[in-house]
Amino acid sequence: KGHGALAIAHTLHTIKRGHLYTADPIDQGVAGLLERSGFTGSATYIHDTYERMLSDRFKLNSIDLAFIDASGHAADGTMRMRHLLMTMDRLRMGGVVVMADIGAGDWPFVNVIRTLSQLYLPGMRGVAIYQKRTDLT
Repeated sequence: KGHGALAIAHTLHTIKRGHLYTADPIDQGVAGLLERSGFTGSATYIHDTYERMLSDRFKLNSIDLAFIDASGHAADGTMRMRHLLMTMDRLRMGGVVVMADIGAGDWPFVNVIRTLSQLYLPGMRGVAIYQKRTDLT
């Protein structure tokens, strides 16, 4: 519903550095929320899927930080894995992916995501963190 995007946009606006791109195929009013808060210079809302946003806007090695909070309700159950793989291809060396809601359920690829992560915090909903390594070993 845009609360996370608003918090990140506020931070970027405050430090006057970086830009947030956020996408959702279901319009939750995020663009209006960002505009009313005065953060449109620090954030861009895209009314589309995450996959299309990545394909259209981001080249290889162009992302510093990605927060993925994909729906677990995709018909084939593989949405989060697709999002992670696409994002990993576009991460800068040292870039980080944070995935929310990795602790609940036994959906396709959840164990693969947990294994790929350098840090997995199970908790009730769970968070997994992946960093693109800066070394070649």
